[in-house]
Amino acid sequence: MRLCSVRRNIRKCSPTLFVLIPLLFWLSFEIQHPRPVVKISAPFHNHRPLQYVHTELSLKGRPRKGCPIFLNATHIIRFSGVEEVKEDGVLCECKPPLNTTDVRKKKLKFMVSFYPLELNFDELIKVRLEGRKIINEPINSHDFSYIHTGENVCDDHSIYLLLVIKSSVGNFRNRETIRKTWGNVDNYEGVRKVFLLGYNHGVQKQVDIEALEHGDIVQEDFWDHYSNITFKTIMGINWVVQYCPKAKFSFYVDDDVFLILNNLKKLRKSTFRESGLMLGKVLSSSTPYRDNTSKWFVSWEDYPFDKYPKYLAGFAYLMTADVVKRFSLAIPYIQPIPIDDTYLGIVAEKLKIPLKNQYG
Repeated sequence: MRLCSVRRNIRKCSPTLFVLIPLLFWLSFEIQHPRPVVKISAPFHNHRPLQYVHTELSLKGRPRKGCPIFLNATHIIRFSGVEEVKEDGVLCECKPPLNTTDVRKKKLKFMVSFYPLELNFDELIKVRLEGRKIINEPINSHDFSYIHTGENVCDDHSIYLLLVIKSSVGNFRNRETIRKTWGNVDNYEGVRKVFLLGYNHGVQKQVDIEALEHGDIVQEDFWDHYSNITFKTIMGINWVVQYCPKAKFSFYVDDDVFLILNNLKKLRKSTFRESGLMLGKVLSSSTPYRDNTSKWFVSWEDYPFDKYPKYLAGFAYLMTADVVKRFSLAIPYIQPIPIDDTYLGIVAEKLKIPLKNQYG
């Protein structure tokens, strides 16, 4: 049956034509120009938080009771020393979750594939570098705004080394000392510096004056406290990508460290590769602090493993531009913890970036 006849019933057909013709044009365009939307694959497609549970399951015909396991969607991994067994597609009936006392008795090593989110990060980085949209929801969106951007620090695009100095907002004396000593970079070609600060209402007017005078302050509106040090580090990584992407090396350092800048100048003459490099003091087999009175406290809920992966000590470490970029793309999809250096170790493990031990 014809939709309409040109000679007959033209008035009755007009509404149909007005609907169908634009629809056909739209379908033709969508077929020829598909939208670049990507869903990153994952070993497990349901990104529920990791849980400790008791369960009973039969393995190779033998019953195993009360096994400590991780439960995630439809997969179960059983931990027993270094042994691991995957029961694909099986969801065992579980008893109530273990309490914190029970969990402490379990010695569970860090397993990168199970730390949220469980994504293919090689694919994620590739897709994001290509500018395609990802429909996976971020779990670490860093929803803070700049107060000061230090946007003119990197006007010179031939920057070889950027000093990214983490500073407590009230440490005015430390910052001034750095500007007069090792942070006086005016005489060093291709070297720049910025200070990373959080917010504190009590000293904000002084910070505003300091930022206006020196132009080297990068500040966001999260509360400046040690428990937010990971926010400060993420801010620094994002800032480098946005405002100083041409810097070949970024050196992250605390404001209570005295730096011998001449040693860093040797980078130009060194054999260090200029890509894929994270360099500093490598720490391994470190365990989380479970004492909630400690400034380094990390709860079992935030980090349910007995040890951290390898990481670089947070007081001073070096990253190449490509590593900083990859970190900025991956961090929104990796669950944060309050300790910044161990968190960066987790991110490096996720991204398969090796750590080079160079200290002193």
